[in-house]
Amino acid sequence: MKIDKKIFAEYHNPRYTREMDGELGNWSYANESKNSRAAVRRYHYNADLVDASGRHQIAAVNYPVVGMQSQNDPDYIEYQILLAKLAYIDGFMSDFRHLADQAGVKQLKLLKRAAERYDFEIGVDWCDAQIFYSLKKDRPDLDTREKQIGFCKSCFKYLLEEIYDGPTGANIGGHPVILLFGDGFTFAEFAALKRETSGFGTREPWYFRRAVMKGKYDGGTVTYTYDGDHEYFAPAHRNEIAGPFGWIPFRLRDAEADGKPYWDVYATEEDCLAYLYTLRNHAAENRTSYRAWISVVTPGMDQRGCAAWGRAISYLERGDGSLYRAMWKDNVKHREEADAVFIAGWNDYNEGHEIEPTLENGYRELETTAQYGAQFLSLIHISEP
Repeated sequence: MKIDKKIFAEYHNPRYTREMDGELGNWSYANESKNSRAAVRRYHYNADLVDASGRHQIAAVNYPVVGMQSQNDPDYIEYQILLAKLAYIDGFMSDFRHLADQAGVKQLKLLKRAAERYDFEIGVDWCDAQIFYSLKKDRPDLDTREKQIGFCKSCFKYLLEEIYDGPTGANIGGHPVILLFGDGFTFAEFAALKRETSGFGTREPWYFRRAVMKGKYDGGTVTYTYDGDHEYFAPAHRNEIAGPFGWIPFRLRDAEADGKPYWDVYATEEDCLAYLYTLRNHAAENRTSYRAWISVVTPGMDQRGCAAWGRAISYLERGDGSLYRAMWKDNVKHREEADAVFIAGWNDYNEGHEIEPTLENGYRELETTAQYGAQFLSLIHISEP
């Protein structure tokens, strides 16, 4: 069966403004990377502070062209969707935690409402680990894992019936696409939930699990190997998921030793291409087990905006946009093999891997997406060298 290719982008949240919401969300952030060896390991960003140029002190290394906006503002969402469509992006995969996260649910509703006007798609990148450590803040009554898993049935029902069951539901080949970021559901829990919620929605959903790899750095070269023994990707389990999706490659090089004092670890363009090679080979070797698979591109990464959420601070150098172009070129070269490309991400300012236009990088990554996205989707003719 021939499947039309798709391009999706991760949509990070929440970000607010005082004027619209009375709070700031992730525009403000303070944290310390306690185990870091970087020159600075504690960061405190107060977005209420404004400098002489009019810039808020946002938790990011790059600043949006349109300034600090609220993700509850329908006009801002419309702007983002129209920009994405100009770059041939089919849809946003919004970070999702659970139904008790009212802000996240509101975000999905706002995105869907805008998507309905512009032939755009909305889906979720489900941060399923949040079920087991953040749910208790909103629902202290769900105090056992059994209760938490039971609550997930309502989450599946909501997603499949309210978000995916319609023309704006993110899909591949007509199948709703739900990304599972991982480290939450065990495979047994996921398989049981999949069976118990199979009657929700009108179309069979395809669940994609984030690719699980191991990395090794020998002081010169980074080598990635696919973890085929992981419970989601063990041969006996592969038919339960639609396939893997790629994410930002591991950063394994010693930043301090290589003259990058503000980070602990980093990766190079060579490393990112090696990651794509490993992901693509695994998918090819197991094509009969998987229904589809999703490759990845990222413009770079700089986690100083969130102090790496308390972990080792990592870095992927954008350069003049060369990393993003290289990953796109690799995906275009092998476009017959992948079913979709996942952009990590559209607006993750905290981790510094946004392609939304910024004062520092302009519209460069958006233009790169349009150029190579059109080629990946076979919307334009490609002259072979």
